Amino acid sequence: MYTPEELFIRNIDKLKEFLANPTEENLFESSRMLRQLLADEQPLLHQANRNKRQKISFTIYDSGLQHPSAKERTGFAKDITFWAPLDGFSPRLGRPGRPTVTLNLDYFLKQPVAVIEDQMPTVLDVIKYLANYAGAIHKGTPDTPQTITLEAVAKELKFANTPSVIRMLLGVVDVVVEACEPLYQALKANEPG
Repeated sequence: MYTPEELFIRNIDKLKEFLANPTEENLFESSRMLRQLLADEQPLLHQANRNKRQKISFTIYDSGLQHPSAKERTGFAKDITFWAPLDGFSPRLGRPGRPTVTLNLDYFLKQPVAVIEDQMPTVLDVIKYLANYAGAIHKGTPDTPQTITLEAVAKELKFANTPSVIRMLLGVVDVVVEACEPLYQALKANEPG
């Protein structure tokens, strides 16, 4: 019915709408689109870029999450160690002047977005948890240490009245939209009428 290029444009249009209105519902829904764009067996990003062959790179803040010293204590009832840059993951949303790093898709998906106890969930972990366990696509019971931890944090800690795990996607969505903009513009230029 729709070509990969048309689906790509539709998804980026929706993600742009979600950035303009980052409600809990919109950010939650974005995990479905992010999974389709970046993390499916045949990512829509690759399918849509097959003919254009645009170089897609993702620029994020160098958060320092690889350093255990980044951990901070929160007011969790269960005393969970938690630290995350949230929307500060994106240079366009965070404070200017911090060092950035530019990555390809594989390295972007492997970037930690938080430190939770002794775990560092990645961009891919959060997308898959929200899409496949929390219910954006499928509702499943967390069954790994990573998904169990993400579920606990989602229930325990909110930012801007949004579960922290969902709020982590604001910066991710912004980085993805920015990275995909050259391909988006190239595909839009080829649209009929």
